[in-house]
Amino acid sequence: MTDDIYLLDTNVISNSSKQSPLPAVKRWLENQTRLAIPFPVILEVETGIADLRPVDPIRARKLTEWIDGLLKTKFYYPPSSPEVARVLAKLYCCRPLARLWQPQEDKKPGQDLFIAAVSIVYDMPIATMNTGDFEQINKHRSLPGVFNPNRGIWTVPRLRRTLQGDPPAEISSRDDHSRSAVSQDQEQPNDWGALGLLTGW
Repeated sequence: MTDDIYLLDTNVISNSSKQSPLPAVKRWLENQTRLAIPFPVILEVETGIADLRPVDPIRARKLTEWIDGLLKTKFYYPPSSPEVARVLAKLYCCRPLARLWQPQEDKKPGQDLFIAAVSIVYDMPIATMNTGDFEQINKHRSLPGVFNPNRGIWTVPRLRRTLQGDPPAEISSRDDHSRSAVSQDQEQPNDWGALGLLTGW
């Protein structure tokens, strides 16, 4: 366990919806006290459910109940602020990264650049099992770190922006939009027991 607030990618969130979640990821989640879910991850989950609904409404309903339950636990929700928009715009305009967000045939637009922008602005390392795209982003704009919880390794080493005297922006939780990330964590530890209750679909 560290002092970091990890920013969860969609594949880490989705792992907790499986009947047999990856044991290493489940253990890692249970050992964290501070985790954040960015807007683009919620969007990806909800898009997947909406796409599933016409072909398997029962499964879609169960996944809706799962995500509703998960979002009631005490995650942090970093705002999609003007600063995030500014960083994201620069990433969008980086030609080598265009494939990460431009729609391709039979594929929805990816959200990795959006997740990366949130990570950069709030100085949060990204927890993901799909590290390749973020490693590519890191070649063009330094990320604060990319961690694979299934393998237990940093594929992009943790880089602390605060060491350069540039404090991370404030983030919000469900309960308070005015306190900093650190003060929120001291007063509101996460209830990760809820993750175990949400893996039986």
